Amino acid sequence: METYDPADEPRRNNQLQTRAGKEASLFDEKVSIEGAFDSFHRANPGVYELFKRFALEAHEQGRQRVGAKMIWERIRWYCQVETTETAPKLNNNYTSRYARLFLLDRPDLEHLFETRRLRGGE
Repeated sequence: METYDPADEPRRNNQLQTRAGKEASLFDEKVSIEGAFDSFHRANPGVYELFKRFALEAHEQGRQRVGAKMIWERIRWYCQVETTETAPKLNNNYTSRYARLFLLDRPDLEHLFETRRLRGGE
């Protein structure tokens, strides 16, 4: 299992500029997945709160390993079925970023998610 090391990734672009205040899109040629993720994460902090909540629920139920995609689909279910709140569109490209963010916040649970090197040097 390869563990997450933030030194393996380039620094995040905290200066991401978006057009007319809109969230960055992966279809904008100048925005990387990482840049689009940063923009989405800043605009939708509740998504990460749900990711943490569901990952911790799985851990508390005795799960030693959890798929980040399973958590992502659980968030979709929660947003579309269990609540009446307006849900953001969840891009599958962000799933691994949320798992890595969780592991940065909770290094004691590094066994919970398996990570691989990100493609494209991002």
